[in-house]
Amino acid sequence: MPYFLNIAVIGDVVAENVSYNYDIFDTITLTSIHKLITELIPIPGGAGISEYFYYQFFISGYQVTGNGDMVPGMLSTAQILWRTITFHIPLLISGIISAFYRGSPSKDEVENVENNSVTYLTLQIQTIDERKLTYNTLYQTRLITKVKKKVSSFSKNKSNKNKKYSSNKTKINDNIDDKESNDLSNNNEKENK
Repeated sequence: MPYFLNIAVIGDVVAENVSYNYDIFDTITLTSIHKLITELIPIPGGAGISEYFYYQFFISGYQVTGNGDMVPGMLSTAQILWRTITFHIPLLISGIISAFYRGSPSKDEVENVENNSVTYLTLQIQTIDERKLTYNTLYQTRLITKVKKKVSSFSKNKSNKNKKYSSNKTKINDNIDDKESNDLSNNNEKENK
């Protein structure tokens, strides 16, 4: 945009005394750098900063052969046209559209909003209910885990006791068997005598 504006401002009448030396690629590069610089400075719309850097970047693109007093005036004209085309006109158009645009919802959309309206209080109550449900689920899961641990420890203890009991029972049975065999052998010896 600045390339064509700067060439247009010079025109045929002034072309004898002043020429614009930047080609389109130079202008695109300078415009990109200009955009980067003005975006870094937090001023709404880049007011003032944008114009300052535009002037500083593009003044050196003009080469004067005759009357040098015309260059600042031509650059200012190009700058005003550039700013109007890239900022002020889009701002006015978007302002007018924003002021007069009235999107009207359909009757179905209005009925859906009325039937499904949710207030902040309703959302809070739903959130509290969901948290309560989550907490209750966690609590019940902990209880189940504790019961499982107790049952497993009880069954382990019972199996250990059963093992001890069975080993004791085996020992007792062995002792009884030994005793009986001793008694039988003693009885046999007595009879033999």
